[in-house]
Amino acid sequence: MAFKKQHVEKWIAAEFPGEKLVSMVASGLWTVDYSGTGSRNPGDHRRTELVASLGLDQELQISPFYSTTFYALTEKQIILGTRSGFSNRPKDIIHAAPLDGLIIHWFDDTVGPNRSRNFVTIFSDGKWRADKTGLTALGRPLKNSTADEFVKALGSHAKQVLNP
Repeated sequence: MAFKKQHVEKWIAAEFPGEKLVSMVASGLWTVDYSGTGSRNPGDHRRTELVASLGLDQELQISPFYSTTFYALTEKQIILGTRSGFSNRPKDIIHAAPLDGLIIHWFDDTVGPNRSRNFVTIFSDGKWRADKTGLTALGRPLKNSTADEFVKALGSHAKQVLNP
């Protein structure tokens, strides 16, 4: 089931009255390429290397074990939330922070048929999270991907990383 904008708008209206959704992206730490414990795809390795290169404090990492998340960008803040497993709708707030000081480093996978856009989000309070969102499945673009729209809406807060 697709993660729908109207569900996020309704959730934001309830959780953050007066705020309006600018953009959103479904994210998480799942992998469809490889199975088994501890196996990861090349993008996961690059994302781990990017985190190390940024010198991020592991104590400030937000909820590293949540696997189904989303980001909602409003006019005032960035919100990281969980998605319900059954209906794929917004569920709980993990973290919310003002846009001032927000930086989202991102890069796209370049190998394999199931590609993702990888994010390392550094919030204004120094907390951070690493996630990804799907771009292709079996080599075909995902019809409902909002990855490009989300990065464009972030403007100067988005920093593309060419060689993490």
